[in-house]
Amino acid sequence: MQLQVQPAGLACVQEAVRMHLAPCLLIGIASYRRAPGPAMDATDIDAPVPLVNVLHQDDSFFFVAKPPGLVCTGAADDGESFHALVKQYARYRYGYQPGLLHRLDKGTSGIMTYAKSEAAAKHYLKLQAERGAILKEYVAVVHGRPPKIAGRIEGGIAKSGDFRTYVVRSRKSGKPVLTTYKMLRHATAPALGEVSSLSLRLFSGRKHQIRASCRKIGCSIVGDVAYGGAPHHVCMLHAHRVAFRGANGSSYDVCAPPPPSWAGMMDLGLLEPLEEAREVGRDPL
Repeated sequence: MQLQVQPAGLACVQEAVRMHLAPCLLIGIASYRRAPGPAMDATDIDAPVPLVNVLHQDDSFFFVAKPPGLVCTGAADDGESFHALVKQYARYRYGYQPGLLHRLDKGTSGIMTYAKSEAAAKHYLKLQAERGAILKEYVAVVHGRPPKIAGRIEGGIAKSGDFRTYVVRSRKSGKPVLTTYKMLRHATAPALGEVSSLSLRLFSGRKHQIRASCRKIGCSIVGDVAYGGAPHHVCMLHAHRVAFRGANGSSYDVCAPPPPSWAGMMDLGLLEPLEEAREVGRDPL
């Protein structure tokens, strides 16, 4: 019996777990270990194979959708990390164990990119070190309205006085960051008041960059309590799109729809401009 990609699978099951926090932290080196023998069949193993939502794949990369509420790597309170689940899936589905190229925070949902070979991983990490070589687009629902319809949030990011969160100040105050945003729509949400949906792009990859940047413009992310957001059943930050060029010249442009837990905000029409832009091939930024 061959394993089949299950679009719902883990993403839907884990939707029910706890949900806090947010965005993207880039890390350095990925390690690759070849699993012994060819890809295993589901009947050959005792433990169940994790169901992973694979959005797109080819010979070089595969892209998966991380649900909110799962730690990306490291110790998990109630089981394995998402990266551990992906490694298990890849081992039994493809016959190898991929390394980690980047991270998403526990509360953040959306696209994660995995390489299928050491050469592909090195290419991705090389692009990651070049500003703007990999398009990383997020969507967030924030409190209030941003000061402009579209803008730039740049400066230096460093730990704040509490040593738990980060703050964006002047360029000389920390590691340089640049995030651009565009407001998609605003609405009044029950129990939350005025909220806005933002499309955001990262031109640097620092820990808590989007969370700290949204707080800097007075628009904390809904559900991101540590950065001033109101408590919510899920942190409203989602890695929506990734695009880059492969080593062989092939182009990757992969999108992931927000998880089911975003249904209430979607019912308010907050994400319609993003969906409309995708349908006609326009860029929302």
